[in-house]
Amino acid sequence: MEWESIPTVVLLKIYGLLPGPDRLSASATCRNWRCPVFQVPLIKHLNLSLKNDTDPERIHFLIDMFFWKLESLKLEVDPSVEYCLELAQQVLTSLEDSPKLHTLKIRFSDNSLVRNCFHPRNIDQDSVVHRILIYRNLISPLLAVMNTKNCLETFSFPLVNKLASYSDRLYTSLAENTRHWYTISNLFLATLRITFPDNAVQENTLQLDQLLDPNFGIRRFAFLQMLSIDHDVLTDEVLATIGMNNVVGGLKKMTIVAIKPNMFVTNAGWSYFVAQNPECKIRLTLIGSEVTMDQGSNLIMRAMPITHFRALYCRGLRMACLNSLIRWNENTLEHLELVNENVIWMNSILEGVPEEEETEFLDPVIFAAWRCQHLRVIKISYRYFGESLIGIARLRGPKLFELDIPKSQIVYNSMTQLSQEISKALGRPWKASENSFKRTPTLQKILKKSMQCIEADEADRQHLARPSA
Repeated sequence: MEWESIPTVVLLKIYGLLPGPDRLSASATCRNWRCPVFQVPLIKHLNLSLKNDTDPERIHFLIDMFFWKLESLKLEVDPSVEYCLELAQQVLTSLEDSPKLHTLKIRFSDNSLVRNCFHPRNIDQDSVVHRILIYRNLISPLLAVMNTKNCLETFSFPLVNKLASYSDRLYTSLAENTRHWYTISNLFLATLRITFPDNAVQENTLQLDQLLDPNFGIRRFAFLQMLSIDHDVLTDEVLATIGMNNVVGGLKKMTIVAIKPNMFVTNAGWSYFVAQNPECKIRLTLIGSEVTMDQGSNLIMRAMPITHFRALYCRGLRMACLNSLIRWNENTLEHLELVNENVIWMNSILEGVPEEEETEFLDPVIFAAWRCQHLRVIKISYRYFGESLIGIARLRGPKLFELDIPKSQIVYNSMTQLSQEISKALGRPWKASENSFKRTPTLQKILKKSMQCIEADEADRQHLARPSA
């Protein structure tokens, strides 16, 4: 018997055992293998990646045959290729006729993140034309999808740099569809905007005016349980509305991305937020060289129940402030990640000399390992003593699921001995990562790392029951 002559009943049995991506790959073999796929009711979730080598016929085939019953779509686009934007427009336009769609995630590809098309200093004519193409082929059809009969539960689209200005339009379009008020449970609005120390870029103030609108404000989403948002759009008034009309006990998780200080939030605002969302846990990520975490930055407050804290390539972290965060969250902190190019106090720890303006001289990572009983993950990327790593491993023991640091950043005589000591303390094999570390990272690397953090926070979500309208 020839492969192309395998009986349909056998192919159906095979397809029923395969995961979605493998099923689609197998269906591309020939016409006889393709037809039975349509009889398998399991293809309701698709991950589409539009790159410069994407076969348009394959995309059109998937649209024609699967979109009518599609429930979940993750669309990855390389906007640096006009051809991919045109395909994205066709895909999104087709979603207007997908009545079962409840999850929609849009991503820019890694390839586009390492190009200069997202650089905020790009103001030449080509970059302006490029943003117009992105709006026409990606943003505009996406707005149309939100205004249709779809009842979305999850929406995510991390916009990058200048494109973040479209966030308000996306949110407004989503909020104006009253169906979404009773279905949205996961709303990911955080953006990736990188600031520069020379203040040459003036587009980093994000406006989400509709957040406070009495008709379309975020309080309208009665079943909202997960939210990601930029820190600079928060005010005490916004915090007071989150969870106001929530019928499922308020938010369960809130992810905040900060690129600069914010003077419009206070501890009183966070206290009111916690009262309305008593089960909510906060994940705070600081990104970029313009972020400072001192007594006047308002980035951390005593009332914030933080479970995950990340500082990515930040220069202005004060040791005392970080230790205050640890004290305030000793019963909640689970994840501590410090990936920095020049944090002020790191050299002080290595040299054993307290820095000026620091009121205390206490290694925050060791302090967290000692005080935070739920701490499971520690990731650091800066020069660090091997003896301190051994101490951290002994303090946390097997409860520490992940201890990650590049080998090149460890100060210790014998890496073999270090691995043995830490492995013994953790109760499992351990070794330093081989990841390369650059003290002055590129914009592209910061964007890519930041996107990975956003992806991790969204993936690590609770399995929540679908709300009924």
